[in-house]
Amino acid sequence: MAAHRYWRVSGLRPYDLGSVVELNEFWLLSGATRADAGVTLSSNIAPVSGALSSLQDNDLSTGVLLSDKTVLSWDFGVPTDVTNIRMGAGDGRGRFPAICYVEWSDDGVVWRELQLLRNWAGIKWPGARTLTESVLRIPPIEQRTIRMSFEPASWWLNEYGPSVSFSASVGASALTVNPISGARSVQFSGTGSLSVTSVSSFAFSAGLDFTIQARVRPTASISGMRVIAAFGGMRDGISVAYLGLDSSTGTVSLSVVGSTTRFVVSPAGAFGPLNVNRHVAATSENGVLRLFIDGVLVATTTGAGTFTGYSNPDFTIGNYTVGGSNSFLGVIDEVGIDFKALYFGDFTPPAAIVPQPEWMIDAVTFSPAFTRPVVVPTPGAMSSFAGVSLKALQARARPSYLFDPLARGRVRGNVLLFSGITNVPVSRRVSLVRERDMLIVMQQWSDRATGVYDFQYVEEGEAYTVIAHDYTHDKRAVIADSLTLANGKVELMP
Repeated sequence: MAAHRYWRVSGLRPYDLGSVVELNEFWLLSGATRADAGVTLSSNIAPVSGALSSLQDNDLSTGVLLSDKTVLSWDFGVPTDVTNIRMGAGDGRGRFPAICYVEWSDDGVVWRELQLLRNWAGIKWPGARTLTESVLRIPPIEQRTIRMSFEPASWWLNEYGPSVSFSASVGASALTVNPISGARSVQFSGTGSLSVTSVSSFAFSAGLDFTIQARVRPTASISGMRVIAAFGGMRDGISVAYLGLDSSTGTVSLSVVGSTTRFVVSPAGAFGPLNVNRHVAATSENGVLRLFIDGVLVATTTGAGTFTGYSNPDFTIGNYTVGGSNSFLGVIDEVGIDFKALYFGDFTPPAAIVPQPEWMIDAVTFSPAFTRPVVVPTPGAMSSFAGVSLKALQARARPSYLFDPLARGRVRGNVLLFSGITNVPVSRRVSLVRERDMLIVMQQWSDRATGVYDFQYVEEGEAYTVIAHDYTHDKRAVIADSLTLANGKVELMP
């Protein structure tokens, strides 16, 4: 996480869906350590009763009633890293917040979300006059992503996100002596590359926001831009984005080839000398291109976004195309390509590109814990992970807009694609719709390997429709309606 001066919390919605929230403490944490001690807490609306100072006094016997429209704000005076929150409950669960939003700002004007998934939903009620607990969890990532640390034995595989296997050409090999990070990096001799072609699971639309980042160490001075990582229609020469380095001038650049070509280049010498490890990153957000070296913004340009869509993009690391003339000469590690802009100003480069467990507030949706002490899958359910049913889908699911801790309904099934011979499981976005008012209650992606979707703890007395949407637009949406407890399509959780 990066450090920022201003932090705020909004969207406090209580379990009883009322307009008043009851809290006895509200802390901001950095890891497992409290960060807000001594920092003045303010709000946009005066408390219904009690004083804001009660939220910071480490005394669970005093509390405050807040409007659900309250925005709590902290000005740390200096950039401060916040990774977690901790709340103290009042006497009852009804007014305890089930949902909140955590955001940061460097100027108090432009605000950004803390997590890659915006809202923290399903926060577990800790009990009367008790503080919430934190658990170690791997932060969920909603956007499609390539994350490669090259640490596993099969170092050419994408480690987080859709299954992607890169091919290493001659001149690209594993480096275990003096790697940039961990036990292994990839060395490029000036001719090699890692590449994969026609990845339909990464199809993208025009105007895509993205981030490309890596740790690199050039070992020789070579004129011309040498590609660190690229994606898009390299075979057709359209809809391509690539991050490159000219080691002879010490310049880093990002090029975006769309209906027109746009690029942003760092000042000469910004990268620094050869044989030094640097973190480089490039982002595109709403047509704004940004370049970063070791987390410092070094160049930016604005303009209309011209990036066009592409249905089956290629990905390369260390070159533009296999056998091309833009091959990197040196070492590359910790590569990330995300279909979302992640950085907007100076930041602390991630210690590891593949998400690592973090201390996070214990929550029904995002943590490995549920409101019930034991979860026993019903017959036919997917195998549990550490005693928790469908953790991966829980992490990727959009939280329920009608969070009810007492609901016990369950709607599940499979998404299959007819391949011409047989039905093949696929990963598609699935929406659960409440039929009486057609409100989307939940969304999640079906499992890539099995096609399974599983909506748990929904209101069992409702009738539902399930819609599976094909993001590739090759097939029309598939709809199953009139799912009820009476006809057996809605089950009861154990």
